[in-house]
Amino acid sequence: MEKDLKLIAKSAEDIHLLSVFLQDALVPIHQATFDQKNNHFSMIATRFQWEKETPSQGQRSLSALSFENIEKVETKGMKLSGKPSINLSLLSLAHDQNHIVLTFSGQKHIRLKTKNIKIKVRDHGAPWPAKTPLHQLSEERV
Repeated sequence: MEKDLKLIAKSAEDIHLLSVFLQDALVPIHQATFDQKNNHFSMIATRFQWEKETPSQGQRSLSALSFENIEKVETKGMKLSGKPSINLSLLSLAHDQNHIVLTFSGQKHIRLKTKNIKIKVRDHGAPWPAKTPLHQLSEERV
């Protein structure tokens, strides 16, 4: 039996690694919450398992993401209290000075203010078969 993925990020370099593991994760917007009293931001995602992808079939798993020491949450292009039917596709995580920036498709962003990085990612339960996400390159016009 395979063990669930467990990762912790404490630096900008670690965030870059998490970004690779979380690319194309689907996040139901109603599953993203900010507990201001405890400086904690969390969300649930279905993560595409890039580390296990094969030419014929990929897998997704349910993942919990926990961001500690969060002082403020800002969004662009969305509201955290969005409709339950809205799923965001995570493109990347990055560190920008005192912020962790989550970039989603459709030019949507979540920016988490923190002075002390601590992110935990943990898969839960058995993965299921999934189609490999396709990426289309946009043409730049001169």
